[in-house]
Amino acid sequence: MTTLPTRIWLALGSLLLAGAAASGARAATVCNGAASLCAKPYDQVAYATTHNAFANAAHGFVFNRNQTYDMTRQMQDGIRGLMLDAHPYLGSVYLCHGEGLCALGNQSLADGLTEVKSFLDAHPQNVVTLIFESYVTAAETATVFQQVGLLDPAHPSSDYLYTYTGGAWPTLGAMIDSGERVVVFSDVNEQASYPWYHYLWNTLVFETPYSAATVNDLTCADNRGSPNNDLFILNHFLTGPLGASPDLAAQANVNPLFVNRALSCQSYYGRIPNFPTVDYYEVGNVFDVTASLNGTTGTCNDQDGDGYGSPASAACAHPGGDCNDANASVHPGATEIPSNGLDDDCNAATPGGCSAP
Repeated sequence: MTTLPTRIWLALGSLLLAGAAASGARAATVCNGAASLCAKPYDQVAYATTHNAFANAAHGFVFNRNQTYDMTRQMQDGIRGLMLDAHPYLGSVYLCHGEGLCALGNQSLADGLTEVKSFLDAHPQNVVTLIFESYVTAAETATVFQQVGLLDPAHPSSDYLYTYTGGAWPTLGAMIDSGERVVVFSDVNEQASYPWYHYLWNTLVFETPYSAATVNDLTCADNRGSPNNDLFILNHFLTGPLGASPDLAAQANVNPLFVNRALSCQSYYGRIPNFPTVDYYEVGNVFDVTASLNGTTGTCNDQDGDGYGSPASAACAHPGGDCNDANASVHPGATEIPSNGLDDDCNAATPGGCSAP
């Protein structure tokens, strides 16, 4: 038998790999923390979501805070939907609570989106959804997306943004394989000019009311958008006279109240609540509720075997979320080693630590 030269075998191997990629062979084996989610369409998956994700202690929010941790930590812990308010401030686009309030706490949209891109680069088998309440134009928003590298108008097939064109939604596995792992929605209807900037309320998304004061207000009534739309925001947070608080979150975010409401609304509308949305996500059971909706209860995605999952899961040996699931020496509670370029204990505030990858 004739033996082909090594260089020819290498060339043939490259052609076979290219053919496999072109045919859409799946590379994703775990999607948003569970292998079973890879085959599910985007609109049939639940994504733990933070209300006013930007309004956290890390960015100076005190009296108008909705979250404790910054968006990087939120995503590391398993949050996959981020609600963001975009306002003009200091001559640019900022995430804050609006005119007159931005001085009380803010983060530039560029910094916020950089956190999202850094997380996606470090966690390639994840899809993240951004839901904007916007007081700036789509053009201004697009400029920032392009600035941080999430949007590439010259090569749209190589950027991070997914564009829905109608019909069936793709599976999470297909989105991950394509690299289009960010879905953007906005309450500003400029989708005709920016197809990736999906308008929420026309045909795509509906929600429950967002102004609950007590747990008795947490019903399945619809608010904006038609219940015939594809995607469902389950607003599940309480707002008091002084806004959100951990104490209010402790009333709303706990089971069986939370899971019973989610499952009841799923039965009522005949569709999964895609975005169970909370304040102070670390309080209560948003991840357990999301797992119940997804049918992934009892799974632990722990790729480095250190007992900490990414995302956090009660099924893991340890409940905390792993900020680097490719390195078993990095996890909550680990000893911080100064100046080694790693956030060993998954806490950037620890002396010697750094921003988590």
